[in-house]
Amino acid sequence: MKSYPYSRQHIDKRDVAAVVEKLKADIITGGLTSSQFENQFSKYCGAKYSVSCSNGTAALHLVSMALDICEKDVVIVPTITFAATAHAFKICNAKIILCDVNPNTGLVGTKELKECIKNNSHLKPTILCAVHLNGQLCDVEEISKICVKKKIKLIFDASHALAANVNNYGSSLTDFAECSTFSFHPVKTITTIEGGMVTTNKRCIYDKLIKARENGIERNSENFIEPYNAIDIKGNINPWYYEVQGVGLNYRLNDISCALGISQLKKIYKLQSKRKKIWDIYDVFFLEQENITPVEKIENQIHGMHLYPIFINFNKINITRSELISKLREHNIITQVHYIPLHLHPQYIDKESKQTFKNSEKYYSKCLSIPLFPSMSSKDAKYVAEKIIKLIR
Repeated sequence: MKSYPYSRQHIDKRDVAAVVEKLKADIITGGLTSSQFENQFSKYCGAKYSVSCSNGTAALHLVSMALDICEKDVVIVPTITFAATAHAFKICNAKIILCDVNPNTGLVGTKELKECIKNNSHLKPTILCAVHLNGQLCDVEEISKICVKKKIKLIFDASHALAANVNNYGSSLTDFAECSTFSFHPVKTITTIEGGMVTTNKRCIYDKLIKARENGIERNSENFIEPYNAIDIKGNINPWYYEVQGVGLNYRLNDISCALGISQLKKIYKLQSKRKKIWDIYDVFFLEQENITPVEKIENQIHGMHLYPIFINFNKINITRSELISKLREHNIITQVHYIPLHLHPQYIDKESKQTFKNSEKYYSKCLSIPLFPSMSSKDAKYVAEKIIKLIR
């Protein structure tokens, strides 16, 4: 029987050919394919610089290292996000402040951000990592204005929003933020199996990102701090020489994954067209339902259509979310909840905080991500929608 996961990769013959060709090459990691992927990615998302890495979590951690985030920093993170968003800064010993979200979109809104900053003014927040969710962008321009006024550095976790756009800025949106991070996990818009990317418009940050990704190593002789160690007694450059100038990690993305990324990026518009076809069918089924509502769609932006989440009013139906998920599994329909709010996890429970997260808990109580991926057919989408509606009635 056919299976319908909430999302999955779309791999075609050209992707396979690109990977096989790279597997046959002499160099399969640390070669030129990564820079080719980075250059093409920059052109697509509208950034000056892109740095590929091993996964989306590594991308966030690279940002924390490049911005020298440490125990002196206080980082605001929306509570509706995956744990990695907060972990990447907490691992650098920064203090994490959680922020409530808009209950209709799951995105950090200006109202919630202002309230969070006000409630934590004694802590003087220094960083905001705003998360784009489900394929939708947060209110980029207004959030940026708040950050500038409060002298807070802005980062975007754009793992859900590669194909999103607003006012033709491109999904990187690094005109407003220090950096944006992306994920290429198989459920994302494009995949490199595992992989990530950091984008920035600032050369100084780009240089730090590269160094952090390469174990803190500097190989350019023009940038050596101790250049006398780089030459022999006759003044010749020692070809093996490099300097470890800071702390970094091996977060490189191998050439095989980059080859897959290049192939996937070439057909991103085609992949999004397939997603939109399924999206539109779902809208026809769910927009008129009494106890089912698609998550609010923000006007005046191009939706990335990463996930198709619905709100279900479980208070008015005779089935719980757990029961619904189990019943759908019996029909090979695999759904997911995005996400359990961070403030409910033991790692991030703050019993001393007076903050409440009513909006986030409202969002969490009703949301369910249903199958959406490019290889779905119209028949598949109708099957999924009809089963959900039948079980909820």
